Amino acid sequence: MLFALLDVSAGLMLLLNFQALSAYIGYAMLIKGLWTFLTSFQHDFLFMLIGIVDIVAGGCLLMSSYGTVSPLFTIPALAVLIKGVWSLMFSL
Repeated sequence: MLFALLDVSAGLMLLLNFQALSAYIGYAMLIKGLWTFLTSFQHDFLFMLIGIVDIVAGGCLLMSSYGTVSPLFTIPALAVLIKGVWSLMFSL
């Protein structure tokens, strides 16, 4: 449930261009994405794809914390937000 809340907060920060805590959330997303990506070689391709989405969202959050904003950030933002809401619904 904690990781689902992290995904939802990262997605909302990217969508709303909220830069106050985006560096911390970005680093947390990068660590979570790298961990998912590196441990997914024994499992399905879907877990690897989820890790890649987390890494891209973490990179976008770090870029937005340094002032670089792009309209393309909405794609990983929506992917992470949908993933977070989905896992939050099924974790309750």
